[in-house]
Amino acid sequence: MSESAESGTTGKEILEDNGVGQTDGYRGTGYTGSKTAKKAIDELINEFVDQERIISPRSIANAVDVDVRPQEIGKTLGAYLKGDTPGDWFDEVEVSMWRDTSPKKWRFVRVAGEVDRRRSQHLQKPQLVRELSAATGAEGARYRTATRDRGSWEKASVTLAWMQDIIEAICERTDYVPSEVADDPERDRRDWVDDLTQAGTTQVLRRAAGIDDPGADTSWNRETLQALHDVLVAGHDPSEVSV
Repeated sequence: MSESAESGTTGKEILEDNGVGQTDGYRGTGYTGSKTAKKAIDELINEFVDQERIISPRSIANAVDVDVRPQEIGKTLGAYLKGDTPGDWFDEVEVSMWRDTSPKKWRFVRVAGEVDRRRSQHLQKPQLVRELSAATGAEGARYRTATRDRGSWEKASVTLAWMQDIIEAICERTDYVPSEVADDPERDRRDWVDDLTQAGTTQVLRRAAGIDDPGADTSWNRETLQALHDVLVAGHDPSEVSV
C-alpha cells in the first residue's frame, strides 16, 4: 500500500517525519522496520482487531505487553506503507494511515484470520501472574510501577519460588511423576520440585505440559504465562495449548 487514501501522506514522508537518517537503534536510511515494533503490532492485530480498529502508535504501545516506543511503531508502519518491510508482515490485515495530523492514527482492517478469544490472550503479564497465583496458591511474585515519557504502567516479575509452586501445580494437573521420584519411593515430588533450578523448571514445562517457547529459557515471559493460564486457570488440556 503506497499512501493514505484520506490524506495523501506517503510512506517516505512518514519515515522522514519520524527521523530517518538519524541513528538511535531504530532510525536510519533504508529503514526496513523493527522486529520489536512488529511484535507489538502483531499482538495488537491478534488481540484487538476484530473487524476494524483505528489507533495511534502511543495507544498501541500502551495496549500491548511489549517494551517499545511509539516512535518505533510509527516508523515501522511507515516503512510498511512504503513497501520496505518483509513481504509477509501483517498479512491478516490491511493497514493505512487514517489521520496524518498529530496524533497520527492508523487504520487496521482484518481481511483474514480472527481474534484469539482465549481470556489469557487479553491479559497483561501482571494480570496473568495474579490469576495464576490465585488459582494455584503460588507465592513470590513481585510488582512495580514503571514510568516513561510521562506514562506509567505496572510490571510483574516472578521468582524461582513462584515458578516452583507453578511447576507443582502443573505436575498435579498432568499427573506428571519425574523418574527421580518414581524410582525412589522415599522421595516426595514436592521436595524434588523445590530442588529445581530455573532451567530445570523450564524442562519440566516441556516434559509435563508441552509448553515450550523462547521466553521460557531465560524467564517466564507473557507467552509462557498465557499457556500456563490456559492450563491452570481456564482448565484446557495441555494438548490444546500451543506455544
